[in-house]
Amino acid sequence: MTDSGWENSGFLLRSQKVFLKIGIVYVLGIILLAFPIFQRQAIYLHNVHWPLFARFDAPHYHGLAPFKTLNIKLTTSDDVRIGAWFILSDSAYESSGACNRTQPPSLSEVTRALKDFPTVLFFHGNAASRAVEYRVQFYSLVTLRLRANLFVIDYRGFADSESFPSEAGLNIDARTSWDWLIENGADPKDIILLGQSLGTGVATKLAAQITKEGMTLGGLVLTAPFSSVAKLLETYSFAGYIPLFRPLQMFPYASYIIDRIIHTRYDTISLISNVQCPILIVHAKDDGTIPSFHSTDLFSKLLDPQLPPWPFTSDSNLGALSWTTEQLAQITRTAEERAAVTQNIVITSLTGPEDAPFGVVKSFNRLEGEGGKRVMFLEMERGGHSDIVRSEGVIDYVGWAMRTRDYV
Repeated sequence: MTDSGWENSGFLLRSQKVFLKIGIVYVLGIILLAFPIFQRQAIYLHNVHWPLFARFDAPHYHGLAPFKTLNIKLTTSDDVRIGAWFILSDSAYESSGACNRTQPPSLSEVTRALKDFPTVLFFHGNAASRAVEYRVQFYSLVTLRLRANLFVIDYRGFADSESFPSEAGLNIDARTSWDWLIENGADPKDIILLGQSLGTGVATKLAAQITKEGMTLGGLVLTAPFSSVAKLLETYSFAGYIPLFRPLQMFPYASYIIDRIIHTRYDTISLISNVQCPILIVHAKDDGTIPSFHSTDLFSKLLDPQLPPWPFTSDSNLGALSWTTEQLAQITRTAEERAAVTQNIVITSLTGPEDAPFGVVKSFNRLEGEGGKRVMFLEMERGGHSDIVRSEGVIDYVGWAMRTRDYV
């Protein structure tokens, strides 16, 4: 063998070893994610404390106006203390002295603000805390452009909150924050639940619970949502570039395996039809963390009761390859009928300049039996993942969809 031949052989051997090591690390990572403790860290990232050395008792250190915010600790029904901020709407802040104030809002001022203005109850995504910069910028937009109060919690295990996160625990935290608003004078119709990323699963679950109890909610806003954690993990890329479970898709029953090892569900798509209030879904096409088709699936789920049903379900056959000619013809006819009905029901419009659109808005009214409320889906051309909540256009659409502009 020539010298070049030996060199090529050595290169191939080294390459094989590198790929073998990468494969071993990947398999070990997947195995670790099957354990609840590692899965919890991966999903919530609650140990990512940002900003460092946050002063939750001094919100003005993080960009909010002095004495505009009440920093409190809530105690949940399972005796966990969680941190929260109640931020006055700009109108309430200005009418109470603004920068001339000498102390944080009192509970009586909170009650007055809850009665006079709508309130956005915000559930943030994973990692960091309520004091991180882009979230604080979002609070300022809400209190200024919507003239709404904002109430935000840090889930258990995050920031200055006790314990560790779980799906059941976050549901308790969310309910605790809702109950605090009601106990302090808020009308359920004046409360808008707004979730971002992970928080969309929390917000939808709370909205479904409130609806079941017969209360009328002001609205539900989902920004960069996922249809379910199991579905998300099939397509999720860490930092937008590194696929986690996607390589498993080449193997049979991969979806079944992923579904079995996932302990955290947040099955939004199975709950959202139970929510009877105005719903706004917002997603950006360039979201590298959660693909926008998740929002498309949620919108389609809400629209589905108004469309002709499919002639048979996927469970009644072995898949498209086994369909008969008659079944294929039935599917084709039904698809055409559904497309025609969708075109009549759904109003679609472009927002922004034609050569550089802000996004496309789709909307329809639900059936009376589902509450008859409006559903809107804003698919932005650009916006990313976390930054989506600090877009002025998004905040204005929240006001339009939820009719909070009546308060301005």
